[in-house]
Amino acid sequence: MARSAPSSPYRRVVATLVALGSFTLLAAACASDGRSLNPPPPAPAAPAVGGTAAPGAPMRLVSPDFNEGGALPVTATEAGGGLSPALSWSSVPADAVELAVSATRSDTGAVLWVVVGLDPKTRIALGTLPGGSVALRNDLGVAGWSAPSADVAPYSVRFTLFASTRKLVIATSLTGQSAVNAIAQSASTQAILNATVSPQPGLGTNR
Repeated sequence: MARSAPSSPYRRVVATLVALGSFTLLAAACASDGRSLNPPPPAPAAPAVGGTAAPGAPMRLVSPDFNEGGALPVTATEAGGGLSPALSWSSVPADAVELAVSATRSDTGAVLWVVVGLDPKTRIALGTLPGGSVALRNDLGVAGWSAPSADVAPYSVRFTLFASTRKLVIATSLTGQSAVNAIAQSASTQAILNATVSPQPGLGTNR
């Protein structure tokens, strides 16, 4: 006599057990491979923008040969040839049409250098002045750079950059500090750079 097929409830129970077994095996396989779900990496930061001056940045006077408060190059001293130092500037006001530079000894107040007629787009190279600029007579009566000498004690030389929104008109009769005062009255912005002159006994005369 032929056997009858299993009833419908019996088939549903078998199917359920098979499904549960498959799920258990799959879960065990995932747990044994050591892998875990990591959070996604953070988004990269936006690149910084460089190479441009911040709005309202102060005007700066710098030199390729010394930093603020550093030693004045020997080439700029009386003992080393007496060449006028190299200077450059940045963040000059957009409305500036002319620059001027002065150099003053901190101990005696003597003005060693006065230069007017500087184009904001130029710079001062070692031992020379850019075209269009003029060196006025300083407190020593020299129309140019009077190289400082070594004194018994160290002192500093203060370089000042003046920016003017109009062409400077300085009377030729004004020299040294008088010329610097006239420039300062017309200037809208100033920047300062200091250099130190160290003592070198027996070299040069005092200025």
